[in-house]
Amino acid sequence: MGGDYYDFFSLARDRIGVVVGDVSGKGASAAFYMAELKGIMEALARNELSPKRVLALANETLYSNIQRDNFITVVYGILDPLQKSFTFCRAGHTPVLLMRQNSDRVLVKEPGGIGLALDRSGLFSDTLEESRLTLASGDLLLLYTDGAIEARNEAGEEFGEQRLHEAVKQCRQLEPRDCIDCLVRDIEGHTGSASAFDDLTLVAIKMK
Repeated sequence: MGGDYYDFFSLARDRIGVVVGDVSGKGASAAFYMAELKGIMEALARNELSPKRVLALANETLYSNIQRDNFITVVYGILDPLQKSFTFCRAGHTPVLLMRQNSDRVLVKEPGGIGLALDRSGLFSDTLEESRLTLASGDLLLLYTDGAIEARNEAGEEFGEQRLHEAVKQCRQLEPRDCIDCLVRDIEGHTGSASAFDDLTLVAIKMK
């Protein structure tokens, strides 16, 4: 049982809520906290709140329910196909990667924020930054958990951010599902026969 989580929510005006989370630890407790996070995110996202407000309220609830040696990292964003934008917050999570259709450069987007259930004072909200990305047709977004970059081969070498960025460049012209398959093949090609070190979640979004 693992602690990775992702979901999509249909919102008003054809917008889509997107969440990717990673619960610290493994086993039954991580799975339990993941299920709790899922319920909280479903309830809050459908109230049409901003990403920052959603995560601030989620933090208030989770802080009281999670043991102090656990925490959750999350990225939550709202994709607006009509406005061609993605507005998101990152609570201690891995960055959002953006590849423009007309560029060969991977842009790393990492607005500030600490993990959920680490603090119940004003520190969480004060450090949480909301970012808005303006997108064009063909632009690719990648949300992922740290299992993607921490995947290790038999020598103990991690896949790492640089390999992930290069893999994204190679896969960016594909449709999202095919892009994910391509990235997973690259990661598995690196790890070979080594045992899985962590859960792995990848979410690709391409603007039409």
